[in-house]
Amino acid sequence: MGVTAVVFASMLFAGQAFAAAPLWNAGGSWVIAFDYLGTPYAHDLTLSQDGAGALTGDGGYPAGGPHSYEWTIDSGVVDGNTIHLETHYTLGAVCSMTIDGVVAGDGSMSGTWSDDCDGARGGTWSSTSGTATLIPVVVADVPTSKDQCKKGGWMTLVDAAGNSFKNQGDCVSFVATGGKNLGAGI
Repeated sequence: MGVTAVVFASMLFAGQAFAAAPLWNAGGSWVIAFDYLGTPYAHDLTLSQDGAGALTGDGGYPAGGPHSYEWTIDSGVVDGNTIHLETHYTLGAVCSMTIDGVVAGDGSMSGTWSDDCDGARGGTWSSTSGTATLIPVVVADVPTSKDQCKKGGWMTLVDAAGNSFKNQGDCVSFVATGGKNLGAGI
């Protein structure tokens, strides 16, 4: 029978498939230093993240407030270990900013930014406080024999694309066709 195990998404095992999910939860309160022409400008950043990795939130300068500049996230996502934010200012400026970066193994973040304030500007950024957390991902076995599908085993197995099986026959069909008939899901 297939065995379900919980591992961190950065680990992959031969013969197993995993559900697509972001590797990191970046939700929480952060201080982000935006470097512009050699000077760091510390901003507050508050992020909320859903299970698919979509981000919402806002930020402001200077960190700790009161803010003379504020912005809100129009769209954002954590995909694997990358983060992308599209924002617009709601106080102090009329412009938008794009923030791209990566989450490091210790949960810190850094990357590049660009905006259209006073012409095209850009620079680097890094977190000075806040930590992203690694998200555990369920890993399930892919059946290799019809016997694994029996006695409820189909409920804990997935096909090579990560699709679940709707019943025992769906699982057996997958094995019998050498993986050509993918799981129909439940």
